[in-house]
Amino acid sequence: MAEFREGFENGSYDYEGIREVTIPKEWIAAWWEGNHDTPNGVQYFNRPEYDMKDTRRGHSEVYAGYCAANLFSASKVHNGCLIRGFNIGRNRLLTAEVMSMIKSPNAARDTGHEMRIGVDPGGGLDMDAPTVRWSGWYSTGANEYVHGAWVRQAVTTVSDSDWVTVFLHSRNVYWNVWSHAHWDEFVLTYEGTPEPPIPPPGGEFDWERLARAHEAFAAVLRGQ
Repeated sequence: MAEFREGFENGSYDYEGIREVTIPKEWIAAWWEGNHDTPNGVQYFNRPEYDMKDTRRGHSEVYAGYCAANLFSASKVHNGCLIRGFNIGRNRLLTAEVMSMIKSPNAARDTGHEMRIGVDPGGGLDMDAPTVRWSGWYSTGANEYVHGAWVRQAVTTVSDSDWVTVFLHSRNVYWNVWSHAHWDEFVLTYEGTPEPPIPPPGGEFDWERLARAHEAFAAVLRGQ
């Protein structure tokens, strides 16, 4: 079993140079902007703001370590993701999981804010694609919702190609003063080993092919 862990403590950057979209390194951001049909009628979705929570700057919204990723909207509705691709090889049984937390000032009623984690087993980058496998929603309307509480969200699937894509998704479909999504302690685990090399048809043994197979197996153990 190979494993990749991300505590969002490896630094951050402004995605596409946008100061209000500060996200963890190696991740990218995507969001809706403009009018979209929703179950609650047509709404105008704004670009959410992204930031990093850091206990060294006095923030408390961190599950472990000293950093967490954050997405929020103020007096607006939003629909946005953090996205990252991983090269793990095809036909791998994988599980992606993350700790999630919603903070909203109107915790006593449903503010329409919800979060989930998804994986596109074919490596696509479209958060609305039907190929994405999603966990269930954790929302302010759920019976188990607790304001400011961390919950574990996870999804399991099988990779269709060498690359898979992970989506950390937040949406807030009702207007609110502000509503924050937080993520921490992302983990991707997957199983399987590269297929063994096919022996050459007669002649001398292909030692170079064997060496490449060993290197591929070592890469899997390293989580590459």
